[in-house]
Amino acid sequence: MRDPLPSLRLMKAVERHHHALQEGLLRNAPQLCCQRFTPALTVSRANVDEMLKRLSRAFALAKSKPLESA
Repeated sequence: MRDPLPSLRLMKAVERHHHALQEGLLRNAPQLCCQRFTPALTVSRANVDEMLKRLSRAFALAKSKPLESA
């Protein structure tokens, strides 16, 4: 019997990505435990703080409002 855990992790990653896009964040995840934001720019501390606020909202939404299965 196949372990469902990798599939569940992938589904959560897809949900987080969807909600991050809704927050205006462009990101990819080369691995499930790694986040990469694009484009790579020199940014201010305020830019990073704003991105972290948006990412936090996106993760909270992914946790509370999972995407519906097709």
